[in-house]
Amino acid sequence: MREKKSATPRTTTAGGDERILVVDDDARVLDLLRITLTGRGFDVTIAKDGADALRRAQSTQPDLVVMNTRLPGRDGLKVLEEIRATSSMEALPVILISSDASSGAKLQGFRRGADDYVSKPFSPRELILRIRKILDRVGKSRNLEQRIRELEAALSRGEKALDETRAELRGRLFRVGGVVGELQTMGHTTGTDDLLRRFAKVAISHLNLDVAALFLMDDAGEEYVCRIIRGWEHESTDALTVAGDGPLAAEVGDATRLLSLQSVGSIPEMSAEAARLMGAGLRYAYPVRVQGEPEGMICIGTIEGTGELDPIDVDLLKALADAVGDAVASQRSQSHLHHSFLNTAGLLIQSLEKCYTGFEGHSQRVAGYAVSIAEAIGIPAQEVEAVRLGAELHDLGLVEIYDRLGEQTYPLPQEDRIRLVEAPLKAAEAISGAGLLDAVAEIVRHHHESWDGSGYPEGLGAESIPIGARIVAIANSFDALTHDRPHRDAHSVDDAVATLVGEAGRSFDPDLVDTFVGILAKQESPAA
Repeated sequence: MREKKSATPRTTTAGGDERILVVDDDARVLDLLRITLTGRGFDVTIAKDGADALRRAQSTQPDLVVMNTRLPGRDGLKVLEEIRATSSMEALPVILISSDASSGAKLQGFRRGADDYVSKPFSPRELILRIRKILDRVGKSRNLEQRIRELEAALSRGEKALDETRAELRGRLFRVGGVVGELQTMGHTTGTDDLLRRFAKVAISHLNLDVAALFLMDDAGEEYVCRIIRGWEHESTDALTVAGDGPLAAEVGDATRLLSLQSVGSIPEMSAEAARLMGAGLRYAYPVRVQGEPEGMICIGTIEGTGELDPIDVDLLKALADAVGDAVASQRSQSHLHHSFLNTAGLLIQSLEKCYTGFEGHSQRVAGYAVSIAEAIGIPAQEVEAVRLGAELHDLGLVEIYDRLGEQTYPLPQEDRIRLVEAPLKAAEAISGAGLLDAVAEIVRHHHESWDGSGYPEGLGAESIPIGARIVAIANSFDALTHDRPHRDAHSVDDAVATLVGEAGRSFDPDLVDTFVGILAKQESPAA
């Protein structure tokens, strides 16, 4: 829920006087949405272009905006950027409507801060369900803000003789305000690490809990794994797991209030897991639900100093659990879009390679060589995956000139040489996003850099070049050398290896060249 810095915030009920701003340049769409939403009890305001949308958003303070991405003047994405950049509207929920249903278009919308994205043609019923879901989430924040106003009213009625009580209320007000601020932005977390950091900040810094832990279902769907715990002075959390299909997880999943671990600890089938959690100082548990299904839990100790949890603290913990569940669902949705985009781009490159002699299978072979190097030097699994994707997409920027690269003799004309230099930058810009996507983009951007600093596009050298890009550079060069090109025949493996060794320390990381040569030697040996 955004901050409203003008008049006293109003109270709304579901389907009551909630205000919706509808922005579209198609009069038919405007009429359809105005009739549909008004019939459901919403107060509808319309705008036909980007400038009018911004004016009406400022003046009417809607609860939600439904906006087409294509508008005269400022387009919908630009308007969304300006809304997010305006302090009084930065948390205003926005649903984008577009005739472009591609993964790339949806990614652009979510990157700019959209809360949801609906493709045309759409069902008005589906749109209403999405609006209702978002407004219900906003309503939870509004209820917390109402608690703040009640505390402020209590403070204003206090007498000078109640200094101690007033100080306590101020402390609660500060705590509630801090939590509300964090929860409003938790849905826009950029990855798991960011989510865990925000959880810890709310639990420890704002709620003053002595111990707090977040458990989420593992990838196999078998256990609740402790992803973060604060206030417990042990290095390993390996023992802090709960069977995902066990009785304790089921008991927590059905809970509508804080579940006392001590109370369930006396039940034989739950006693062992409850005892492990209580051994870490945890006393209560509450479910984390992802799209309505329990997939984790928040476990806490008590409030530092007082040791007591009051009703406001309980409400804040429940809101925190809901926010974590919403953030996990949002990250999964964006992750699916990211991988869909990467897979589509990879298939496009593979299809183009099949059209030209010597190029077919190039990106897949480069990925195979690159992964073997990455695994041999022992980098983490997530970085190995980034190397694989970076290798598969390293030629993405060349899509526009693939026909000339596959048919022309060398040297290339000046125009195509310029495009070659620009290709990694364009590809990296298309790929970049958050988390894994940024790592892949950095590999694609820098795989033409040289160890001695003579490469492009930025002239990086030695270890300032990302290690994934150094790996892909070697794999790419080896595969190019060992396959026919328009201006030359394929080299033998021995000649290609000799070229790599000769360029070690100039074009390539010498240590990685040694690693790759060792891998090739093992593959060619009879014992292998």
